[in-house]
Amino acid sequence: MYFIEVKSVTRETKDLKFTPNSFNDNDSRYQYRPEDNMHPWKMKRLSRVIQTYLLSKKIHDEKEWQVDLLVVYLNLKDKKAKIKIVSDIIL
Repeated sequence: MYFIEVKSVTRETKDLKFTPNSFNDNDSRYQYRPEDNMHPWKMKRLSRVIQTYLLSKKIHDEKEWQVDLLVVYLNLKDKKAKIKIVSDIIL
């Protein structure tokens, strides 16, 4: 069973073309990463929501599940996006 949290950021670019490397994490212009917005209190809240869901659906404790983080970088000007998946985050 999978649960997915989605975080996104919009990058307006005037002089930069959108390429697969346009959102290079090592580039100083792009120090903010959407995954940085997964604060401890958000992860705790997400964990409680998942536990509530599992209880409400009467899903056994033995059932394995994981949380993946889907990070979306949006370039609205060029109407393009880049998606990165961070698998099996720890809550």
